[in-house]
Amino acid sequence: MRSLQITRKSPDHDGLIDLYKKEENPRLKERYQALYLLYEGNNCTKVAKIIKRSRRTILNWLHAFN
Repeated sequence: MRSLQITRKSPDHDGLIDLYKKEENPRLKERYQALYLLYEGNNCTKVAKIIKRSRRTILNWLHAFN
């Protein structure tokens, strides 16, 4: 099974941090946090546990971002 990962080139790691810090909408901020954790090398299951969302939600966010 192929591992799911961020395939988009922009924003990069630092760009995600900037977006997270500037975002005021809590829902978008949570999505940026999840994407940042994925960028750090965590898998969807681990990210889901960290931010207390379902694995399917994380997968949907990842697909929408890519």
